[in-house]
Amino acid sequence: MKKYLFICGLLGGAAWAGAAQDSADVAGQVLPASGSAAQAFLPLSQATLIVDAVEAAAVSRGLKLVISIVDAHGNLKIFRRMDGSSSGSVQVSIDKALTSARFPVSTRALAARSNDLPANPYASIPGFLLLGGGLPLFDLSKSHIGGIGVSGATPELDEICAQAGVDLLLEPINSTRAES
Repeated sequence: MKKYLFICGLLGGAAWAGAAQDSADVAGQVLPASGSAAQAFLPLSQATLIVDAVEAAAVSRGLKLVISIVDAHGNLKIFRRMDGSSSGSVQVSIDKALTSARFPVSTRALAARSNDLPANPYASIPGFLLLGGGLPLFDLSKSHIGGIGVSGATPELDEICAQAGVDLLLEPINSTRAES
């Protein structure tokens, strides 16, 4: 019992230290933990721009979607439910975002990978959704900073709209390439 309490105490201390580190984030900057390099960070301002790009892609196609973005730890960063979207799509969009935050691949690719394995193993992991529309988010240095989940249309259309948000993260790269 003492060993259990000791381990729980250690884990609780680590969680508290992580929470303190997260609260040290200021204006999109991440202060490094003692003895470690700065970690990748998804600022709310950037998450908002990503959601705006997804919504614009949805509107241009006449779709009403639910959009969720989580950080690399799986914490909900921003959520938007377009008027007229299905209430059933709320949890689906969150689960797609969480899946791509846990495994930095698209939910469609993860579904294909799982289908190719005996017993479809990823399908049995609680909270995983193996349906197109979830994409990982990377910063310009290719660090995994979160996941986006889109739901409300077909999985293919959800993924196309999610990709519009991912493409927004690549704009500085694209504009740099266009200038050279």
